[in-house]
Amino acid sequence: MLIQTATPAALTSLGLLIAAAGVTVATEVGFMALVGYRRQVFLVVCGLANLASNLALNLTLALTPDQWRLGLLPALELGVVVAEWAVLRLVVDGPPPPPVRSRTSLRLALATVAANALSYSIGLLLF
Repeated sequence: MLIQTATPAALTSLGLLIAAAGVTVATEVGFMALVGYRRQVFLVVCGLANLASNLALNLTLALTPDQWRLGLLPALELGVVVAEWAVLRLVVDGPPPPPVRSRTSLRLALATVAANALSYSIGLLLF
């Protein structure tokens, strides 16, 4: 994620926002494919969900006062993980989704958390 550079001034750097989103999408979609989620529709939806959540998170951080940014980050990241998981569950299980405690749902939740942790770590290293 784009943490160090997510300031109002960074909004002028559209290229940096796009690069961060691209790294996130490539990392998370690649990870999901690597752990077995290879259906084309899943990977497309995963990429779109990641693009939307990454841009929303980074724009929110950019517009957040500096003194609140670090405290807000965990809640935003948790929201991103839950939102992505909910969208991806619909692709895997179809509507309405089965109970949250199903084995498929748990596996997808763990994969979503791991993919987000990986892309967050890579974002810290690159940005």
